[in-house]
Amino acid sequence: GHVLLAEQEGNIPGSVKICGNLPHSLKYQCFGGLFMENFTRDNLVAHEIAKRIPWNEETIKTQEDICKSYEETLPAMGCWMEMSHMYVAHFKNDSNSVFTACGRAPNTKFRDECYQHAVASLTTQGPEEEKFFASLCQYYEDDENEYNKCTQVAVDSMLNASVRFTNRALHYCSSIPEGFKDKCFKNIAEALALRVSKEEQIRLCDSAPENYRLACRGS
Repeated sequence: GHVLLAEQEGNIPGSVKICGNLPHSLKYQCFGGLFMENFTRDNLVAHEIAKRIPWNEETIKTQEDICKSYEETLPAMGCWMEMSHMYVAHFKNDSNSVFTACGRAPNTKFRDECYQHAVASLTTQGPEEEKFFASLCQYYEDDENEYNKCTQVAVDSMLNASVRFTNRALHYCSSIPEGFKDKCFKNIAEALALRVSKEEQIRLCDSAPENYRLACRGS
């Protein structure tokens, strides 16, 4: 999507049409990439197609208006998903403000796509503090499935970045409500199992709370 928008010289409707003709498995990432490129502009600037824009209320509203102009699910959802980057930067990792901003989307599906994409950034960029970690998925505490989905996004974002974030992930899981902790530590186990040996996983989980250590180790 990023390269496509540059190839189309910044033409969003033309790029959306091309993404829409791709195989279904590729469409969503294509839409997300082109809308993200429209405000990050790395490729557009490199090819002297457009200039960089500041990320402020004015440019955010312009991007939101673009998102609102699409009624089809995939392009609209891809657009709102990528708005999360602007919100996280503009609101300086304030999860409440980011969630409220994502709520400007026309429905809860698009809002949650926006916010849970933001969670991936917030968990790695925000402060390593219990209050901050506990706030990230608080909006879904009445919906177990959505809460667990949110915590999995948080854990995966940290461990996709590096297994050196394991202690941060352990701190995160220790900070959320008790009823969701077991699933969260199991998410860590699944993520580590894909990245390190069993011996290393056991070692990394030594710092987990004793009652969740086995869950972390995948035992």
